Amino acid sequence: MMEMGVEPSALAIARHYAGLIDVLVVDRVDAALAPAVLALGMGCLVLDTVMRTEHDRERLADEILRTLAP
Repeated sequence: MMEMGVEPSALAIARHYAGLIDVLVVDRVDAALAPAVLALGMGCLVLDTVMRTEHDRERLADEILRTLAP
């Protein structure tokens, strides 16, 4: 991101993908950015995204799928 002159942040990612995605998953450390992401017209899921173990990967996938399921 920095090589392209873009701020390396969850909000910069949201701005880049605005109009292309419906929901952005951001880590809890970036929770304060959620209102700005929502203001771009997309949903924002604030979750613990750090995946150190297989259990972490399964937990994150499950949380995303449960949240997005109709």
